[in-house]
Amino acid sequence: MDTLRQRVDTAQAVFDNYNGGLLSSLELGRSVWDVYSSTKSARSHWDAAAPFEGEEIAQILVSYHAMRRSIAGAVASASSKGSTYDKSGVRLMAVGMLQMFENERSNFQQAARAKIPESFHDSIAGPVANLGKEFESAMRALS
Repeated sequence: MDTLRQRVDTAQAVFDNYNGGLLSSLELGRSVWDVYSSTKSARSHWDAAAPFEGEEIAQILVSYHAMRRSIAGAVASASSKGSTYDKSGVRLMAVGMLQMFENERSNFQQAARAKIPESFHDSIAGPVANLGKEFESAMRALS
């Protein structure tokens, strides 16, 4: 999950510096692809893992919340570039990618509930709901 978080942080930096140019667009595309492929890898590792227990849960929750904060930052950066997407003609693609990642977020949320004991679900419920709202807000900003 740390590799995925690092890829998300890198993508945020690319979004922050995105100027709509060809090279910038290629760099952004590569960065988004890296996040997507890391997402698939992290999910397969997560799905293959046994349910978390004991001290392992605290470590997982720390990583989970760090990931959530990274995703929120990247989503905010991505949604702030609407006019730049228009200039470079990639708004529709940006909306599609954002929706794809929202679907992954939702799937990962369900997988997390299956691996983290129910007594800890409250510790992730609020932050996860907020992240869902941030995706919705970004989708509205780009629509």
